[in-house]
Amino acid sequence: MLLPSLLLSPFVGPLVDRWRLVSVLVVADALRAVVVAFMPQVAGVPAILSLVFVGFVLNCFFLPARSALPPQLVAEPDLLRANALLTLGGVAATIVGSGFGGKIVDAIGWKNALYLDAATFAISAVMLSTLWGRTRLSPRRRPLRAGRYFVLVSAGLLFLARSPRARRAMLASIGTWVGGGFLFVAGALHAQSAPGRVGSIGALMAVFAGGLALSAGWAMTRRDISSRWALGGGLLGAAIGLAAFAASQTFWLMAGAALWTGLCVGPLLACAETELQRAAGPRRRGRVFAGRDFGSRAAFLVSLGAAGALTPRCGAGLALLVGALALAVIGTVAMTTHRNAADRGSAVA
Repeated sequence: MLLPSLLLSPFVGPLVDRWRLVSVLVVADALRAVVVAFMPQVAGVPAILSLVFVGFVLNCFFLPARSALPPQLVAEPDLLRANALLTLGGVAATIVGSGFGGKIVDAIGWKNALYLDAATFAISAVMLSTLWGRTRLSPRRRPLRAGRYFVLVSAGLLFLARSPRARRAMLASIGTWVGGGFLFVAGALHAQSAPGRVGSIGALMAVFAGGLALSAGWAMTRRDISSRWALGGGLLGAAIGLAAFAASQTFWLMAGAALWTGLCVGPLLACAETELQRAAGPRRRGRVFAGRDFGSRAAFLVSLGAAGALTPRCGAGLALLVGALALAVIGTVAMTTHRNAADRGSAVA
């Protein structure tokens, strides 16, 4: 699942920038429907993993195109609201998929559940195709030769490092994935550290998602919010929530920490998308978002390794505190990153 992003994402960006975004989304979802529908027909772990790999290769095209599309659909002042709505929709879909996925498998069997999953991708492709008339065609450009292709790849990555506005959004994305990596390894163990807590993991996830949905809904009511506080402050707030979760020994304290963390993350996700869309401008959004996907997945992999090394030696609670410290450091750097005049003009470059 991680390997395609780490191997391919930066190299996908220049292609996404040259193609019509809706076409990328429709083709990617149609092919993902085929890949998922084919899974019940193969046997053996290597074959299944190969199809999973192909599915996430297609994801490398879908994600940057999806993030680059909203500025073509809504006016610039409404970008934050649109991205908050997308965040809210993603949370709702995750809750529904996680909450009912297991029951669906039990009811109709895993093969039929995969066919149903494939149908959701096909439906998505059909619905996305209705946007063809509302989006602009990508401008014609000269042929993409190998030398220029690699220049564009490096330029997209360098932009994320050099533009203060993009760098702050990139730090926010990295921070959320670092926190997710520590929670993935140590969070579940910490939640189960006392008898009878195994069943609480789903409830804690629901509380976190509820907080995220509430704050994303609040962001939908705003035309703009301070990126300094939404991104840097959001990471610092999430660090406090992660530390509180690590120090908690009862379910209700853990639930309070999960709710607080969700409240901090909702505006962060919407604002990070908006800031990158505005900073990159129409000519390089595919490259910038593909680079963002690469960097955030790489950070997730590093955090998984760090948490995996710390948890057996120091315990899940201390590993979570280290993750909270990492979030606090990243959030502080994001808070102290200032936009300059050249960066403010990059949205129209």
